[in-house]
Amino acid sequence: MHLTRKKDRHFILMILPVLLIGLVALFLAGGVNKGQAELEISRPADNCTSILVGKLASTDGSTMTTHTCDCGLCDWTWRHVPAADHKAGEKRKIYHISQFKTWPPQEGLKWDLYKKDFTGLEIPEVPHTYAYHHGMFGYLNENQVAIGESTIGVVRKLENQTPTPAFDITMLTIIAMERATTAREAIKIMGELAEKYGYGFHDSGEMLAIADPNEVWIFEIMPVGPLWTPKSGKPGAVWCAQRVPDDEVSVCPNESRIGEIDLNRPDYFMASPNVISCVVENGLYDPKSGQPFNWKKAYSPINESAQSSQGRYQRLWRFFDLVAPSLKLSPSTPTWIFPFRLNLTGSSQLKTLSTLPGIEVMGRHMIQPLAFAVAPSKIPIITVKPGLSVIAGLNTRQSLRVGAGCPILSVGWSGYLLARRTPPATCLFMLV
Repeated sequence: MHLTRKKDRHFILMILPVLLIGLVALFLAGGVNKGQAELEISRPADNCTSILVGKLASTDGSTMTTHTCDCGLCDWTWRHVPAADHKAGEKRKIYHISQFKTWPPQEGLKWDLYKKDFTGLEIPEVPHTYAYHHGMFGYLNENQVAIGESTIGVVRKLENQTPTPAFDITMLTIIAMERATTAREAIKIMGELAEKYGYGFHDSGEMLAIADPNEVWIFEIMPVGPLWTPKSGKPGAVWCAQRVPDDEVSVCPNESRIGEIDLNRPDYFMASPNVISCVVENGLYDPKSGQPFNWKKAYSPINESAQSSQGRYQRLWRFFDLVAPSLKLSPSTPTWIFPFRLNLTGSSQLKTLSTLPGIEVMGRHMIQPLAFAVAPSKIPIITVKPGLSVIAGLNTRQSLRVGAGCPILSVGWSGYLLARRTPPATCLFMLV
């Protein structure tokens, strides 16, 4: 017994210097990487995919946005908010609304209880607010302004997780639903409010796919760092938007999609006034480098491929592989060099996106048919597997037939279908 203890002490004395050297090495490595840590990207844990279709890229002239809202703990209550008139001098209260926060059932539903998180900010109310549908976000209003969402992340040093910013992405989309008549107007409303009152707290880099009956835009917004306050005199958010041309399609699968921008083409690009100055001040872009400014490389530089990320970033590659196989893009192609959009007119016109097969990663069904544009003579069938949520654009001339055993469903009156995420079995929805 005494001999064993002596051997144990001898072993500890031998191994102790090795452990100390290891701890010192870890400490020094942390010191070296401190600056690099600020440049890391906050990456979303869930997988929300948005597909966007211009009106000339669909067979019936419809614009489309889609949103697979991948969240295992969110409140999926689907609600309609009626239009309202407001008196002069009225104020609109602004709330912090987390995408993910829910309350115990005995306390009530999220959309009854979120007002507990009042920011203290009241903004001037408009004379009239439009009717709209919302779930996790504001999705569709009576003007057929439609929104899909996908979290894209941001360079960590620009995150602002303090409660100082009054707006998060959910609140921005709700205000857009209340006030916007077009996609462009929705972008300007959200951008100006975020600049003035700040954006962040619950959210980091976000993408919104915004459409009206004529146009489809990708809108991306980022916080500007934890030290921002309204008294700074600087914008409390930085944002950029790019329009998908009418005869083309695009996709956002949880990664920034906007690259080089040309603000001299206002029909296709919009941005906040600090779009370049913000990254220059934070050492994320050097105008003297000779390199053109690239939005995603500056704010959310995810340099991965479907192959290098072991499938995490395979959705972008797979979309292009299915829709434009002639490009012959390899799974090892870095996703940040993929084009912003694809032209599908002529012989390549996309007759239906509902024919896209599901995409599987490690046995998990990630994407089911998301959107569809069909000739009047054809009847598409959408299959929604258990645990998935699909929002897809419908032509307003079409009606919906629901398969047996699929009671959890809401149909938007202006042409949106919401298939809730908890059907007990595979559900079929037929458009007729």
